[in-house]
Amino acid sequence: AVDSDRVTLFVHRVGVNPHLRTSGRVLNRDMDPLPLSLDVHLLFSIWTNSPEDELTVLAWLMRELHLHPILDSATLNNDAAWEGDEVVQLIPEELSTEDMMRLWDALTPSYRLSVSYIARVVRIDPDTLNRLLPPVVASRFDYQEAVR
Repeated sequence: AVDSDRVTLFVHRVGVNPHLRTSGRVLNRDMDPLPLSLDVHLLFSIWTNSPEDELTVLAWLMRELHLHPILDSATLNNDAAWEGDEVVQLIPEELSTEDMMRLWDALTPSYRLSVSYIARVVRIDPDTLNRLLPPVVASRFDYQEAVR
């Protein structure tokens, strides 16, 4: 039995955004590199004690995400260095029954009512400190097998 109705969030896949992957500029040491643009695939799962409550909570969740599909500077954490003009879109993702079952086969406990969304585009800024360091021109790695 579930103590209280709740929704859990599970990140099941992260990938480079295919539309922004090729938008990079030619490497130029005088220019800052572009951020890494990611799509984060999310699985929202519903935890209640009855099927009716599961559907009610799922309907509420999907309605809220439909009404507020954009995370902007008002909702994103300032401590995480979000820029004022950055936004993350929450888009419903259609998962096949097979893909959903594969996900739940890998998880514990067993299947719960769930829905998948994509958080698009989550940007990771490049480390500007690396620009101040000299480039690596050689490397040497030692390898040895452990004795058993």
